[in-house]
Amino acid sequence: MLQKVKIEFDDRKNTISVVDGNSNSQLYDLLFSKINNVSSEAFQKLQQKLDEASIHPLDRKEVIEFLEIAAHSLSPKGKFLKENEEILQNSQDELFIRFKPMLILQNKQDGLPKFIDRTISDIEEGSDIPSTLLDLTGKQAARPLKPAQELSVEQELAEVGGEDPTILLAKPANKEQLQIAREIQHSDKVLVQGPPGTGKTHTIANLIGNFLAQGQSILVSSYSSKALSVLKDKLPEELQSLCVAVFDDSNKDMERSIDGISEHMSNESSEGLRAKAKEQANVRDSIISKLSETRQRIYEIKYKEYKPLIFNGNSMSPTDAAKFVSENAEKLDYIPGKIKLDTPLPLSYEELSELYKTNTSVNSNEEKELTEEVPDPGTIASPKELSECLAAVQSMRSKISNCISDVEAEYDEENQVAIYDGTRISLQSDQQYIKPTEKLQDFLSKERITAQWEFDAVVDGKNGESSGLTKRWEMLCDQITATAELSNELATKLFGKEITITQTNNSVDLPSVIAKMRDKYLEKGKIGKLARLVNKQFDAVESMVKINGQPMKNAEDCDLVLGYLNLQELRATCANYWQDLIREPRFDSLNNGRAPELQASQYVNQIKKRLDWYDTDFVQLKKLLQQAGFEPESIFAFSYDQSNSDIISEIFAKIEGELPFLCQLQLLCIEYQKKVDKYEELTAKINELGIADICKKLQSDWKEKGSV
Repeated sequence: MLQKVKIEFDDRKNTISVVDGNSNSQLYDLLFSKINNVSSEAFQKLQQKLDEASIHPLDRKEVIEFLEIAAHSLSPKGKFLKENEEILQNSQDELFIRFKPMLILQNKQDGLPKFIDRTISDIEEGSDIPSTLLDLTGKQAARPLKPAQELSVEQELAEVGGEDPTILLAKPANKEQLQIAREIQHSDKVLVQGPPGTGKTHTIANLIGNFLAQGQSILVSSYSSKALSVLKDKLPEELQSLCVAVFDDSNKDMERSIDGISEHMSNESSEGLRAKAKEQANVRDSIISKLSETRQRIYEIKYKEYKPLIFNGNSMSPTDAAKFVSENAEKLDYIPGKIKLDTPLPLSYEELSELYKTNTSVNSNEEKELTEEVPDPGTIASPKELSECLAAVQSMRSKISNCISDVEAEYDEENQVAIYDGTRISLQSDQQYIKPTEKLQDFLSKERITAQWEFDAVVDGKNGESSGLTKRWEMLCDQITATAELSNELATKLFGKEITITQTNNSVDLPSVIAKMRDKYLEKGKIGKLARLVNKQFDAVESMVKINGQPMKNAEDCDLVLGYLNLQELRATCANYWQDLIREPRFDSLNNGRAPELQASQYVNQIKKRLDWYDTDFVQLKKLLQQAGFEPESIFAFSYDQSNSDIISEIFAKIEGELPFLCQLQLLCIEYQKKVDKYEELTAKINELGIADICKKLQSDWKEKGSV
């Protein structure tokens, strides 16, 4: 029992599926015809029953019932074998049938003889003769052809180059091949004749590419297999996997085709191929459009060779114009310069007449003036640009004057020297000093003294360690650090606990007594009566020291109170150092009076920075001054009889007054010089003008009105 199936490939999911065909199940008549003693009449009845019942080969129950009947109907010696039942060696039966489904892949049988037999049978029964047979025998009436569409000039030009936007050819083409491709789209048949070597095989290869691009199938037949081999070799390599030769008995070409398609599909997805196809279509349309535009321009240029020339209402052919130019070349060659092709005459007829009139209206002096070189106006500054340049120079001079007057200083413009408090300081005007000067400005803005202690620390730092003055500041920093560390250590231990001390007996050394009490707690876990009799101060301390209103009960409480007492002692020492050196703000006012050492610790880095200021920041300041073009030695000139306090005071006075002024003035001088350079550049261009009167007039006006 056979049931035709179809194999379908889903290119999106990359899966192969086997599905039922449209026909009913059939008995394998060719097989049974080869078996002896099989009743043909029973075979026909079984086939009829199979058609009526529509039994599917995979329907186990119905198929087994049908096969049991078939085994006994087809032959008296027929037997149906049940599952796992074997044939006995001495069995008298001759026909054995069993249920064992399988998928059979076989070469497709040539159906031509069967087709011919059925066609003859249909004709004898009165059916219409197939149109394909009428075409083969020449009895079919010719169908009317659609009239050829008239082509535009652009299409005719493209056709000469073998191009048509609607026809996709895989190989170069000519006009005749395009006509064949158009004709075959509208006709049942097209006959192309030609001697060997005229491109018939090339044309067929091109038509195959066009049909494949349209998603059609093509059958190519030939009298010889050699011609088909030559044709396949003519096809582009990309299309050969889509073409299968069936002129021999092997499947090698089919296998090569399947391998080629499979390899291609494994490297590309269907979506990717569609995207590439769309992209290539756009590229092709763009190329065809550009070719069309280029051909159109060539056509127009070629047409202009014959287009009459019109001048002042008179027409002249290009040939006559060329003849006139040739005959009058020496007589009419007085027009200077070169004439560009395809460029209209820049003058109207009236302007040309006016030009000729100058032959008599211009005198000899004016002719000499015209021979002088006149510069391109585009290279000369406009009046607006000159005016803006002068205004910018004057504006910068005004800013420099205001800057000097603000600090009661002087400025020697000729020598570029600032005079501040009697000291002459050279300034720079080159652009390279802009960034160093701005960097110096930024440094100065951050180097200001805001408190007296900062000044004192800088002075003590300059005095050096040998003076012993820096040691005091170091002791303060160490004390602040130690107090802050202990405060942080006790912060969590004291959290939620309030320690109160009411010391009425000054003779009691609290830390010493509490330490002894802690040792007793560590030794025995409590303080017994005997220990209290021996150390009467234990009870006194317990009455003076409370934690959340309760006396100390264990060693941990003792440690907590000892730490608290130690912290209070460190704070007192810290406050004393602070008062001696910093004074304001008061130590006990820091952090709103709660753990003042925490805010005081923020002063430590500032103190150290001020102690090192003279050896670090002042050195950096002199370096920045030098980079900005100043001379530090002339700015900071100290005498031997000056104290360190006077020197530091003078330095910071200059940081807050003289140096910012010098930076601002130098930046203004640099910008001023930039404006002057621009002015001199414009002046140089004007001075370089020719000797024509108009140039001399411009130079004179500039000297009169444009001087800085």
